[in-house]
Amino acid sequence: MAAKKIVKFALLGLVALVVVAVAAIYLAGPSILEKVLASANEISRKSTGKTLTFAKQPSISIMPLGVRFEGVRWGDDTSDLSVYAKSGHASVSLGSIISGTPQVQDVELQGPVVTIRQTQSATALGPVTEADAAQAEKAVTATDSREPFTLPVSLQRLVLQDGTFTLVQANGDQLTVSKLNLSVRNIGQGQTGELECDFVAAMQKATGEYLEANMALQGAAAMHLPDIGLPMLQVTLTPVKGLYDPKLGPASFTVKGSLSLERGAFALEQLEAGIASAKVALTGAGNMHEPSFKGDVRLDAAPARLGVVPALSAVQALNMQAQAQFADNVLRIPSLALTADKAKVGGNLELALEPLAIRGALHCSAVDVNALMGKESGSTAGTAKEKAETKAQAEEDAEEDGGEAALPAVDLTLTGEGIVYNGVTVNTLTCKIAGSDGNYTISPLTATVDGSASVNGQAKAALKKHSYQTSGSVKNLSMATIQKAAAQNFNIQGTAALSWDITARGEDGDALAKSAAGKGQASLTNVTIPGMIGAIKATKQLSSLVLPERIDSISVPFRLSKGHCLWTAKLVSNGLTGTGSGDLNYVGKRIDASVQVTVQGQTIPLKINGPLSDISYAVDMEQLLKGMGRELGKDLLNAPQNLRPQDGVRKLLPGGGGNPLRGLF
Repeated sequence: MAAKKIVKFALLGLVALVVVAVAAIYLAGPSILEKVLASANEISRKSTGKTLTFAKQPSISIMPLGVRFEGVRWGDDTSDLSVYAKSGHASVSLGSIISGTPQVQDVELQGPVVTIRQTQSATALGPVTEADAAQAEKAVTATDSREPFTLPVSLQRLVLQDGTFTLVQANGDQLTVSKLNLSVRNIGQGQTGELECDFVAAMQKATGEYLEANMALQGAAAMHLPDIGLPMLQVTLTPVKGLYDPKLGPASFTVKGSLSLERGAFALEQLEAGIASAKVALTGAGNMHEPSFKGDVRLDAAPARLGVVPALSAVQALNMQAQAQFADNVLRIPSLALTADKAKVGGNLELALEPLAIRGALHCSAVDVNALMGKESGSTAGTAKEKAETKAQAEEDAEEDGGEAALPAVDLTLTGEGIVYNGVTVNTLTCKIAGSDGNYTISPLTATVDGSASVNGQAKAALKKHSYQTSGSVKNLSMATIQKAAAQNFNIQGTAALSWDITARGEDGDALAKSAAGKGQASLTNVTIPGMIGAIKATKQLSSLVLPERIDSISVPFRLSKGHCLWTAKLVSNGLTGTGSGDLNYVGKRIDASVQVTVQGQTIPLKINGPLSDISYAVDMEQLLKGMGRELGKDLLNAPQNLRPQDGVRKLLPGGGGNPLRGLF
C-alpha cells in the first residue's frame, strides 16, 4: 500500500509541475514571443539585410514549444531579394526560456518562395574610379577588422517543404528551383552540419533554350569558421527535358575537401563529375584570393557510347592524365598523356589567359585518322544540310559572343609517328606553328610518307580573313600512295615528285577547294598506265604496234582555278613520245583530257575521261582515221614515178588492195 501511495503522489506532483510550467509559459507568453521574434528578426537581418513581417500575429505553441506564424515575408515584389513563406514554426528550448534568453532550435517553413532579381544597374560593368576602388578597399578592411568570421544562425534543424527559388537575370534568363525539400541539421559554429535536399531545376534562356532536371543533394559540412570542411557532398542530376540529352543519363558530382574563408586556401581530396560514359576527377590544392591551383586531372570516357561528338564517334575509350598548375592567369600542363583507343598524345602545354597564348610541344603516335573519326576511307564530311546547319550555328555562337573572338598567340611544336590516313602512313612528322591574332605560319613541315616519300612544306593562315597559302615539295612518292590517300584507283603506277604554291580563301572545305589558285609541277617516272596501253592494243588498226610497257618520264605542269586543275603533259620514253592536256575537276572528281602518243612513227590520239573512280581510256577513232588518211596521201605523193598506179596504190592502201577501206574497221 505504501508503494502505491508513493507512485500516486509522484504522478500527481508531475502533473502539477507540468500544469505550473504551462501556466508559466502562457503567463510569460508575450515576453517569450517578443524575445523569440526579436531573435528571428536579428537572424533575418544578418542573413538577408531585411526585417520580418507577418500576415497575422504569430502565436505561442506548446507542442513543440515555440512560435507558429503565417505569411512571413522578407522584402517585397520590388526588392532585389524577397523571401516569403506560407507558414512555419520556430521552436525554442525549454532551458533557454527558463534562463530568460529564448534560443531558436528548429525552424520549419512551408511553401517558402525566394526571388532574386538582377537589374541592369547592378550587373553593368562600368569604369571604376580610383576613389571607388579606395572606398571599396576601405569598406572591406573595416568589415574585416570589426566582424570576425561567424555564422549568423545557430540551429539544430532547418526544414523547408515545397519551396521555390527564382533567379531573374538582367538579360532575361531565368533559373527556377521548384518542389524544393530541404533538411539541414546542426547549423552552427563548431558543428558538422548534415544536408539533404531534392528539387526540380529549370533554366529558361531569353533566346528560348530550356533545360529541366531533377536534382538531389546529400552531404555534410564542418563549420569551424573561418575554416569549412567538406567530409562529403554529392549532387545528382537527372535530366527531364530540354538542352540536356536524356541519352547521357544522370550526372553526378562529388567533392571532399576543405576551405579557409580567411586565407582563401582550399584543398581537394576528391572532386569528381561524371555521367554513365564519362568521368572527370580532380585532386590538388589552391587559393581563391589569388587564383591558383596545383594538382592532377584525370578523364575517362567512352565517346562512342556518348554519341555527342561526331568527330570521336568511333572512339571506344578516351583517357587523359595530366598535371595542372594555374597561377598568374597561366595554366601550365607540364605532363600530358592522352590515349584514344590506340592513338596516343603526350607532351606539355602552357595556356595564358590574358593575353591569350598557347605554347608547348605535343607528340602524336599510333593515330589511325579514319578509325579515330569514325569514317571509312573516302567518305565525305557530311551532307550539305549538315554543313549549312553547322555554319549557321557557328554564326549564331559568334553573334552571342559579341562578335569576333580574340585569337591567341601560338608557339607550338608538333611531332608525330605512325599517323595513318586511308592506309597511308606518315612518320617523323615535325612542324612548328607560330603567330598571333589569327595570323599563323607552319614552317617547316617535314615528314616521311609510306616509308619512302619525303615531304617539305610550309603554310600561312590569316584566320580572320579566311585566307590561306601553302607551298612545298614531295619527292619519291609512289602513285599507289596518292591513290590510297585520295581513296580513288586511277589505275596508274609509278613514282612521282611534286611541287606547289597555292592560295585559297573560304570558311569551309568546299569554299577553299573552289577558290584555290596557284601552280605547280608533277614529275612521274617509271610509269605504267594499263588503261592507255589496253585501249591501244584493243584497236585493230594498231594491233601490230609494239608498245613499251613503261613510260620513262611524264612531266605535268599544272595550275588551279575555280575547282579545276588545268594541266599539260609531256611523255618521254624509249620508243614512245607524247603530249597531252586536260582538266581535272577535283571538286566534281572528274577528268577530261586528250593525249597524243607516237609509237613507231604512228601518232595515236587518246581520250581520257570519266569519274576519278572509273577513268576511261579510248582511242579517238575519228582523229586516228583522219591522221591515217593524211599519212596515206603523203605516201601517194611521195611514191616513185615508175610505180604502176594500179599496183602502187593498192600496195600503199591498207589491206593491200581491193576495197580501199578494208582493214580500217
